[in-house]
Amino acid sequence: MSTCIVNRAKLERYVLNIKMC
Repeated sequence: MSTCIVNRAKLERYVLNIKMC
């Protein structure tokens, strides 16, 4: 989950963040 929070800061990978979570 911590990775998701870090990547969440970047809107560019926001979509990927949702899929990864």
